[in-house]
Amino acid sequence: MSDADLPTYCFDTSAWIHAWDRAYPLDNFPGVWGQLTNLVAEGRLVSPDEVREEIERKDDELLKWLRDVEGLFVPIDDQQQDLVREILQEEPRLVDSSKGRDQADPWVIALAEARAAVVVTQEGRRPTNPRIPDVCAARDLSFFKLLEVIQVEEWSFS
Repeated sequence: MSDADLPTYCFDTSAWIHAWDRAYPLDNFPGVWGQLTNLVAEGRLVSPDEVREEIERKDDELLKWLRDVEGLFVPIDDQQQDLVREILQEEPRLVDSSKGRDQADPWVIALAEARAAVVVTQEGRRPTNPRIPDVCAARDLSFFKLLEVIQVEEWSFS
């Protein structure tokens, strides 16, 4: 696989929290976190600023770790704003503003679309109440869970 063929990933809040709290805690899986840092340094892993804002609601070790990773969070630009407007026109139920949840979801999808990136989320599909994977499928965007990133990247740890 040439460098041009290497995928770029756009992480949702759920991917970060799932990895940190449930699947790959730093103390047990430092190699995973080292590889994620490498992807950021290569410009192949991003999250929109709105993901940082969601994670900031819980000031914890994950937030401290993420703040130390330079180049991870991408500020909003005009292209993302246009894509978010389009996404929310097509699927207004993606964001639940009454509960203040999922505010970053359209931004994750927009950034992934703008960068031709794979969305990484732990969310499952729910056609009756669309989630990130449902919108990605409708927009012909690839989406993975973090384990699939590890497999595609062919990381192994001993």
